[in-house]
Amino acid sequence: MTFSQQIIATFVGSLAGFIFAILLFYLTEHIKSRRQKSKSIAGLKKEFAYNFLLIDKWIDETEQILRKVASGDHDIFILYRLTDYQRLFTQLCFQQGILYDALDSKAIAELNSILIHFDMGTTQWLNGFINQWHENKLPSVEANRVFEFERGELKKYKEQLGNMLKGMK
Repeated sequence: MTFSQQIIATFVGSLAGFIFAILLFYLTEHIKSRRQKSKSIAGLKKEFAYNFLLIDKWIDETEQILRKVASGDHDIFILYRLTDYQRLFTQLCFQQGILYDALDSKAIAELNSILIHFDMGTTQWLNGFINQWHENKLPSVEANRVFEFERGELKKYKEQLGNMLKGMK
């Protein structure tokens, strides 16, 4: 083999190795990305399932409050903790752009409404009404109206979250 043939063979071999290394890099990054996406979606599904159970618990608590209000019993020892609603994987999937792949636009709008509802402000608002009722400072008609509204909202959000869970890709 001549010197020029050796140079050409070395160059072609190096170029082929370089191209193979780049292809291998992109292939491994693609596999990692798909694996991370599937882990994030699985975490999001578990988070939605957990939140579904939390909402169910809050519906039961709201119905207990409504029974106490209907009977005129002011001894309510239930405090809402709506901030227990988990959002870690929701935020992670949003940051990674996966949320838009997993849910349609309508579901994302519903999820936004759910996230707005389950915050500290709503928690304090509801607990304020419970305290007013407990201290006999809230008429039963007003208490009934507030907790009927909350029960309706919770049922709506539970249904929406259940639909998101079923329809998730």
